[in-house]
Amino acid sequence: MWASCLTRRCGRFVSVRTGPFSTALRSHPPLERSRCCSGGAIGASKSELGSTPKTPEGAVKLYDEWAPTYDATLASWGYEAPKKGAELLMKMRVQAAKKSYAVLDSGCGTGLSGEALRSEGFVDRLSGVDISPISLDWLRSHKPGVYDDLAVANLEDVATTPLPFAADSFDAIVCIGVLSYVKNFADVFKEWTRLTRPGGVVIFTHRLWYAGDGSMSAAETLQASGKWTLLYESDDSLYMPKNPDPIENVKVIRYFVFRIN
Repeated sequence: MWASCLTRRCGRFVSVRTGPFSTALRSHPPLERSRCCSGGAIGASKSELGSTPKTPEGAVKLYDEWAPTYDATLASWGYEAPKKGAELLMKMRVQAAKKSYAVLDSGCGTGLSGEALRSEGFVDRLSGVDISPISLDWLRSHKPGVYDDLAVANLEDVATTPLPFAADSFDAIVCIGVLSYVKNFADVFKEWTRLTRPGGVVIFTHRLWYAGDGSMSAAETLQASGKWTLLYESDDSLYMPKNPDPIENVKVIRYFVFRIN
């Protein structure tokens, strides 16, 4: 049996004494689980969404080509995840009463999360990594000063090529709208715990948590080993409700917060 921890169901924090992820799964009715399982990243068009492989190579191709119009497209689709993620991190910071706060945006793309984090007051140190070099080039040209440092990185390869930061470099890591392209969750989660200081938090969004993609089991393993603790799981939230594609505009994500032990 696992130690008691905090999770969130139906908009409330609750204490559970069994595996928090499996408990949360049992609490969701079948319809809600099927909605959570409708996954895949949003492409620039319906045809690109259907044809782009959910692989690192697919992500590079899609987001390199999409970079110049990405921000405008996402705004038109009602994409609020960066803002919500930044607001959630500020709540965690206030609770921790930390004045200085270094943040890594893991999958920063064209900087939507970076802008949201800056707007919330995260100005001490903000770093970003992304697999799309064209997105980073566009970000450097069009949004100078949002990030203190940027680097190309492949989250699927962190076991052999770690992210270019020393251990315990950050007070928080955010990863918004990225994990549809990740398969090696155990490696990614372990790398995040390496980079985050004890007492810091990791915040990410995910659509396939209950789909058996390995994300939940990888997180369970880290929690069982004492590396991190689940603090918060949101209810379903529409991802891009104004996307003109009726398949895409009903998809939902959840927000997760883990504290590093």
